[in-house]
Amino acid sequence: AISGNFIPQNPLSVFDGENTQGDWVITVSDSVSADGGTLNSWGITFNYEVLSTPLDVVLDATGNATINAEDLLFSNSVDCGVTTVTGGNPLATTVNFSCMDLGSNNVDVSSANNAGASTTGIAIVNVIDNLNPTANGQDITVDLAGNGSVSITADDVDNGSTDNCDFTLSVDINTFTAVGDYPVVLTVTDSSGNEDTVSVNVEVIDSTLTSEHFEETDSNISIYPVPTEATLNISTDLIIDSIVMFDLLGKQIMYIEKPSNRIDVT
Repeated sequence: AISGNFIPQNPLSVFDGENTQGDWVITVSDSVSADGGTLNSWGITFNYEVLSTPLDVVLDATGNATINAEDLLFSNSVDCGVTTVTGGNPLATTVNFSCMDLGSNNVDVSSANNAGASTTGIAIVNVIDNLNPTANGQDITVDLAGNGSVSITADDVDNGSTDNCDFTLSVDINTFTAVGDYPVVLTVTDSSGNEDTVSVNVEVIDSTLTSEHFEETDSNISIYPVPTEATLNISTDLIIDSIVMFDLLGKQIMYIEKPSNRIDVT
């Protein structure tokens, strides 16, 4: 009798990628044609790599998602009895996900019947956040206070931006060197790359400016009548880009771009 492991004349690699199901036929021959023999049994051991298709789970507006454990199974069959599927850690009939689970997750899954027979495995769950954050901004005023520049942070112009998961704030301009009004874009980006933007106005003032700074200009501009409760007249040969008016408390009450020579202040 001959037994043991044998190497075929042709490499078995020719079967790589082929379906192993179906009928396999083996032919055994020796170098002497006159005698015969019997093949009692034979077999081939295959190495399988089983690839699971990930299950996509999308988070809701609260940053959470719940699925049934049965959703973790591609298929489930039982010869008899009633089967119960559980998943997660600890095992339960429902599995919860949150922003902490974003990305690929290996999730335990178990299937058991009422006779006590069970099997376990690993399911791949891809947790997704596809909701954009909401950017809320606010206009602000900053003071040079005699310095060459003044800087802001994204938090300065944020007014309660929200998202279902964690997010970061950024602005496209954060440093200013001259008095004026500047449009600034606030961007909110969450950990999945979803984003939203809002434009705000940053007004830059310099509280250290005195009448000495306007001595040359005063001679070229006449403003009358002062005070007035109706119309303010401006007489000048200069081109005025804008006018900003403040009350006695320093609060801005009017901003006009390219004003005419008559301004209604009622």
